[in-house]
Amino acid sequence: MKRLYCLLIAANLLVDLLAYGMLPDTVATHFATGGAPNGWFTARGNLLFSLGIQGLFVFIVYAMRTTLLHTPKQLVNLPNKDYWFAEENLVGFVQRWEKLTYQFGCILMTFFLCLSLIVTAANFSTPPHLDTTLFVTVLICFLASIAYWIFSIYRTLRIPS
Repeated sequence: MKRLYCLLIAANLLVDLLAYGMLPDTVATHFATGGAPNGWFTARGNLLFSLGIQGLFVFIVYAMRTTLLHTPKQLVNLPNKDYWFAEENLVGFVQRWEKLTYQFGCILMTFFLCLSLIVTAANFSTPPHLDTTLFVTVLICFLASIAYWIFSIYRTLRIPS
Protein backbone atom coordinates (compact mmCIF):
# COMPACT_ATOMS: atom_id res chain seq x y z
CA MET A 1 0.00 0.00 0.00
CA LYS A 2 2.91 2.34 0.77
CA ARG A 3 4.34 1.82 -2.73
CA LEU A 4 1.00 2.60 -4.35
CA TYR A 5 0.66 5.73 -2.22
CA CYS A 6 4.15 6.93 -3.22
CA LEU A 7 3.42 6.10 -6.86
CA LEU A 8 0.21 8.16 -6.74
CA ILE A 9 2.08 11.11 -5.22
CA ALA A 10 4.64 10.88 -8.02
CA ALA A 11 1.88 10.59 -10.65
CA ASN A 12 0.19 13.72 -9.28
CA LEU A 13 3.47 15.61 -9.37
CA LEU A 14 4.16 14.46 -12.93
CA VAL A 15 0.67 15.35 -14.19
CA ASP A 16 0.82 18.78 -12.55
CA LEU A 17 4.25 19.55 -14.01
CA LEU A 18 3.32 18.30 -17.49
CA ALA A 19 0.04 20.23 -17.42
CA TYR A 20 1.88 23.38 -16.37
CA GLY A 21 3.98 23.17 -19.51
CA MET A 22 0.96 22.68 -21.78
CA LEU A 23 -1.71 24.93 -20.28
CA PRO A 24 -2.31 28.54 -21.37
CA ASP A 25 -1.14 31.43 -19.19
CA THR A 26 -4.62 31.79 -17.67
CA VAL A 27 -6.28 28.59 -16.49
CA ALA A 28 -9.92 27.97 -15.59
CA THR A 29 -9.86 26.41 -12.12
CA HIS A 30 -13.42 26.74 -10.86
CA PHE A 31 -16.54 25.86 -12.77
CA ALA A 32 -20.26 26.60 -12.46
CA THR A 33 -22.90 23.89 -12.34
CA GLY A 34 -23.12 23.61 -16.13
CA GLY A 35 -19.35 23.28 -16.56
CA ALA A 36 -18.65 26.90 -17.62
CA PRO A 37 -15.60 28.42 -15.93
CA ASN A 38 -16.17 31.08 -13.27
CA GLY A 39 -12.78 31.15 -11.54
CA TRP A 40 -9.30 31.59 -12.98
CA PHE A 41 -5.65 31.25 -11.97
CA THR A 42 -2.41 31.90 -13.75
CA ALA A 43 -0.83 28.63 -14.86
CA ARG A 44 1.91 29.15 -12.26
CA GLY A 45 -0.65 29.94 -9.55
CA ASN A 46 -2.59 26.82 -10.48
CA LEU A 47 0.56 24.69 -10.22
CA LEU A 48 1.53 26.17 -6.85
CA PHE A 49 -1.99 25.84 -5.46
CA SER A 50 -2.28 22.23 -6.62
CA LEU A 51 1.12 21.27 -5.22
CA GLY A 52 0.34 23.11 -1.98
CA ILE A 53 -2.98 21.33 -1.44
CA GLN A 54 -1.48 17.95 -2.26
CA GLY A 55 1.49 18.65 0.00
CA LEU A 56 -0.88 19.57 2.82
CA PHE A 57 -2.70 16.26 2.47
CA VAL A 58 0.54 14.29 2.26
CA PHE A 59 1.46 15.93 5.57
CA ILE A 60 -1.98 15.12 7.04
CA VAL A 61 -1.61 11.44 6.08
CA TYR A 62 1.88 11.42 7.60
CA ALA A 63 0.57 13.05 10.78
CA MET A 64 -2.32 10.57 10.99
CA ARG A 65 0.15 7.73 10.75
CA THR A 66 2.73 9.01 13.20
CA THR A 67 1.07 11.12 15.89
CA LEU A 68 -1.69 8.78 17.03
CA LEU A 69 0.58 6.75 19.30
CA HIS A 70 1.74 9.95 21.02
CA THR A 71 -1.79 11.22 21.59
CA PRO A 72 -3.27 10.70 25.06
CA LYS A 73 -5.63 7.73 24.89
CA GLN A 74 -8.57 9.75 26.24
CA LEU A 75 -8.32 12.02 23.18
CA VAL A 76 -8.35 9.12 20.70
CA ASN A 77 -11.73 8.26 19.20
CA LEU A 78 -11.28 4.85 17.58
CA PRO A 79 -13.23 1.62 17.98
CA ASN A 80 -11.92 -0.71 20.72
CA LYS A 81 -9.11 1.67 21.67
CA ASP A 82 -8.69 0.08 25.12
CA TYR A 83 -7.95 -3.25 23.46
CA TRP A 84 -5.65 -1.87 20.75
CA PHE A 85 -3.73 0.48 23.04
CA ALA A 86 -2.93 -2.30 25.51
CA GLU A 87 0.81 -3.04 25.44
CA GLU A 88 0.38 -6.59 24.10
CA ASN A 89 -1.78 -5.42 21.15
CA LEU A 90 0.06 -2.24 20.19
CA VAL A 91 2.20 -3.81 17.45
CA GLY A 92 -0.91 -5.22 15.74
CA PHE A 93 -2.61 -1.85 16.03
CA VAL A 94 0.34 0.01 14.50
CA GLN A 95 0.36 -2.36 11.52
CA ARG A 96 -3.38 -2.00 11.00
CA TRP A 97 -3.34 1.78 11.44
CA GLU A 98 -0.46 2.21 8.98
CA LYS A 99 -2.38 0.24 6.36
CA LEU A 100 -5.52 2.31 6.98
CA THR A 101 -3.66 5.63 6.67
CA TYR A 102 -1.99 4.57 3.43
CA GLN A 103 -5.40 3.52 2.10
CA PHE A 104 -6.73 6.97 2.99
CA GLY A 105 -3.73 8.57 1.27
CA CYS A 106 -4.33 6.48 -1.86
CA ILE A 107 -7.96 7.58 -1.95
CA LEU A 108 -6.97 11.24 -1.64
CA MET A 109 -4.16 11.08 -4.19
CA THR A 110 -6.36 9.22 -6.70
CA PHE A 111 -9.03 11.89 -6.27
CA PHE A 112 -6.49 14.70 -6.78
CA LEU A 113 -5.08 12.94 -9.83
CA CYS A 114 -8.54 12.62 -11.37
CA LEU A 115 -9.32 16.27 -10.60
CA SER A 116 -6.07 17.42 -12.18
CA LEU A 117 -6.79 15.42 -15.32
CA ILE A 118 -10.40 16.65 -15.55
CA VAL A 119 -9.47 20.31 -15.05
CA THR A 120 -6.55 20.04 -17.47
CA ALA A 121 -8.82 18.47 -20.09
CA ALA A 122 -11.38 21.23 -19.51
CA ASN A 123 -8.73 23.83 -20.30
CA PHE A 124 -7.81 22.16 -23.58
CA SER A 125 -11.25 22.90 -25.00
CA THR A 126 -12.10 26.32 -26.42
CA PRO A 127 -13.72 27.89 -24.54
CA PRO A 128 -12.78 25.90 -21.42
CA HIS A 129 -15.58 23.61 -20.29
CA LEU A 130 -15.68 21.03 -17.49
CA ASP A 131 -17.17 17.61 -18.18
CA THR A 132 -19.64 17.73 -15.30
CA THR A 133 -20.76 14.12 -15.75
CA LEU A 134 -17.20 12.92 -15.36
CA PHE A 135 -16.63 15.27 -12.41
CA VAL A 136 -19.76 14.07 -10.60
CA THR A 137 -18.81 10.44 -11.28
CA VAL A 138 -15.35 10.99 -9.80
CA LEU A 139 -16.84 12.83 -6.82
CA ILE A 140 -19.32 10.01 -6.13
CA CYS A 141 -16.52 7.44 -6.39
CA PHE A 142 -14.41 9.50 -3.98
CA LEU A 143 -17.23 9.82 -1.44
CA ALA A 144 -18.05 6.11 -1.73
CA SER A 145 -14.36 5.28 -1.20
CA ILE A 146 -14.24 7.45 1.92
CA ALA A 147 -17.40 5.78 3.23
CA TYR A 148 -15.87 2.36 2.58
CA TRP A 149 -12.64 3.46 4.27
CA ILE A 150 -14.57 4.53 7.38
CA PHE A 151 -16.33 1.15 7.37
CA SER A 152 -12.88 -0.46 7.03
CA ILE A 153 -11.71 1.26 10.21
CA TYR A 154 -14.48 -0.46 12.15
CA ARG A 155 -13.90 -3.78 10.42
CA THR A 156 -10.11 -3.65 10.80
CA LEU A 157 -10.14 -2.54 14.43
CA ARG A 158 -12.69 -5.02 15.71
CA ILE A 159 -11.38 -7.22 18.49
CA PRO A 160 -10.05 -10.47 16.99
CA SER A 161 -11.90 -13.61 18.09
